[in-house]
Amino acid sequence: MPVPTHRTLRRAAGICAAALLALPAAAQAADYRGQLSESISSGAPGVSPSLTLRAVIDDGTGGTPATTGSLRFTIDAHHLAPSAWTSLTAATAGTQLGTMTSDITGTDAQPLRVLAQGRDATGQYVRAGLTVPRSTAAVIGSDTLPMIIRRAANGAITFTLDAHVAVGKYAATSIAATLEDVTLSLRNGISFGGKGHPLILNPTKNAALTNTVSMQACGQPACVTLSTAVSTDSATVHLPKIVSVTPPQSALYGYRYSIGGTARPGDQVALQGLSQDGLVEARGKADVRPDGSFLIRTTLRSAFSDDGDLVLPARGRYAVASTEGGNATVYGIATEDTRVTLAQPRLVIRRKPGNKLHFAIRIPGGDQHVRVAIKLGSKTLATGYATQTGRFFKTIVKPSQTGNLRAVASVPGADTAFSAPKTLSQ
Repeated sequence: MPVPTHRTLRRAAGICAAALLALPAAAQAADYRGQLSESISSGAPGVSPSLTLRAVIDDGTGGTPATTGSLRFTIDAHHLAPSAWTSLTAATAGTQLGTMTSDITGTDAQPLRVLAQGRDATGQYVRAGLTVPRSTAAVIGSDTLPMIIRRAANGAITFTLDAHVAVGKYAATSIAATLEDVTLSLRNGISFGGKGHPLILNPTKNAALTNTVSMQACGQPACVTLSTAVSTDSATVHLPKIVSVTPPQSALYGYRYSIGGTARPGDQVALQGLSQDGLVEARGKADVRPDGSFLIRTTLRSAFSDDGDLVLPARGRYAVASTEGGNATVYGIATEDTRVTLAQPRLVIRRKPGNKLHFAIRIPGGDQHVRVAIKLGSKTLATGYATQTGRFFKTIVKPSQTGNLRAVASVPGADTAFSAPKTLSQ
């Protein structure tokens, strides 16, 4: 079931058909705005990176826009491999080009695959498709959303989504569905016939590459036709661009570090971590100095959701995002993982009246997500979570056993730490 239009969509997609490939010229509506941003996995010369384009659509002030009926991404010809179009028109059915997400296709990224090739009065085209959930298929009458891909006269390649039919069918059921946050992620290359074929390719000489998005609103709630409300935006990046980051090989959880690297002077960089599902989160920002260097001061901790679920581990592979013009980001990824370990807990034991023991434990750099266990040999005497400042206090009845007492500190996304042993005697 799609998210109502009053919610900002976190993912993107749409529906394509050949009928509305040509967006008519129209003035941009004051209450209908599309904003494009892009990210490139590597800016190195001659490298084939992955490319992600994201269009956010609103009413010009961050509110809900008119329902979007059609949307088109255009990839600059200079950012395509020379054989990109030939490869697309030769790709066999089922070849994956990348992924898309949307409220119509679900919150998870859906693969974008080639369905067929054809030719019409406008010229040659490639028909691709996205698989939709059963709930969506039941409404729109199909388990696949088609997308039409064409080559423009200047060599650019367009990916056009026509959502008007699906939006109209949702409107007929009184369920609002539109595209408000649209993301197209293209692979660096495609594979078919047992061979790989590059799709995206960075230039070897300095060039300004401009990708664009154009979207058009529905003409009425049923989206039978498109209105003149249209918006176009672009993102420009100068390539090649070398971006690097050198995080420490090992670090202590919750400690502050200076992490450096290189990027293009004038850009802003943000340190990020890569999780297993590709999500990233900023861990600090800096401006690139005139000599191309930067230094980011950051505290290495795991990131958690409001529900306490691990979102991004402290350990792992770090990356830096170098942003140009506010909407074109090139990534530099560290060559190896950073190992992050909790600092050794400091354990203090005091005897209390009533044959009791009071434990005071401090984990330098710890926070409220750190779990503490007090162990006597292999037996666990007490557990709990540290405070926001990494402290843990517990009073228990003195056990009858003797042996070595230890405090064990653990947190998702970092290695466990043990205190020095303290002997418990009678």
